[in-house]
Amino acid sequence: MHANYAPATAFPAMWTYCAPTAAARSACKTLTRAAPLIDPQFLSDERDLQLLLKGGKMQQNIIESKAFKTVRRKMLYPVNVEDAKAMEKDIRSRADTQYHPVGTCKMGPDSDPMAVVDARLRVKGIAGLRVADASIMPTLIGGNTNAPTIMIGEKAADLIRADQ
Repeated sequence: MHANYAPATAFPAMWTYCAPTAAARSACKTLTRAAPLIDPQFLSDERDLQLLLKGGKMQQNIIESKAFKTVRRKMLYPVNVEDAKAMEKDIRSRADTQYHPVGTCKMGPDSDPMAVVDARLRVKGIAGLRVADASIMPTLIGGNTNAPTIMIGEKAADLIRADQ
């Protein structure tokens, strides 16, 4: 055993809703370098909250199961899963994006007025500018965005080389 190893005194447990019904909004205030306006609209659709409440209850039932008895410790954020109001308050105060936002520069055909970049990742109407990250995804995927974002970057490199 490594000398600096200490047995775990806690473990993370979280659930993720990969397909929220509510959609975020973003906009630029000006054409200068001002920070953009970003409104994630967390839980603005009741269906999203209901699914998260269901997930929270399911997670707690798993943690309280016999299989977790030897590793279960005191909860960092204790909440009674039978108290829907307490669960809602907890979810509303601690929900976050897990830092995988997408869709702010949607890729799409010229016929799509919401599309910012074309199929070659070029920003429409701005010569010499491309977007090569998760922001081109029109919608959130059902998993972690890391690997697809790497693929987008690799594809961008191929497209840039092909255009030279």
